[in-house]
Amino acid sequence: MKTLLIIALSFFISLGNCLAQEALLDGNLIRLKGLKFDSKKAEIIAKFGKPKKVFEPNSECGFRSEAEQGKKYYQMSYDHVAFVGNDTEGYGIESIDFNQRSNLTLDYGKHRFTHKLTKDEFLKIFGKAIKNGFDDRGNGITDVLLFFKNADDGLIFSFKSGYLVKVEYWSPC
Repeated sequence: MKTLLIIALSFFISLGNCLAQEALLDGNLIRLKGLKFDSKKAEIIAKFGKPKKVFEPNSECGFRSEAEQGKKYYQMSYDHVAFVGNDTEGYGIESIDFNQRSNLTLDYGKHRFTHKLTKDEFLKIFGKAIKNGFDDRGNGITDVLLFFKNADDGLIFSFKSGYLVKVEYWSPC
């Protein structure tokens, strides 16, 4: 009887951990050089200057793909950061490379994400519950996907040697 009770208790504790509140991103708290996550093209150019390259990414699927949305999307690329969107919807952050040369800071409310942000500090911000959500690529980089509140898209945070190296936008296909 004790064994059955212990098994049942273990099951409910595990279930509780699985159902624990997951970390969700509040897109309204994200700022890059003062820009919101989704910004107008003119605002981005005012902060970053003329893009190094502008092209149609032609993504096969996702929330920012012509094939799925029936609209053209453009990527504005800079050294270490890229935005994707169009003049109608605005442009969202596509990716940010964090390193000493980029010297970029992504603000999330009162938190500052730079190339110096450690995985442990990240876990303190979003909670230890996401620790099991990390995926090891096998090349020294681990990733975790955090969804936006009330949305099906989110951001992938990548760490190498315990430090933040990249943030990328993700949407389902």
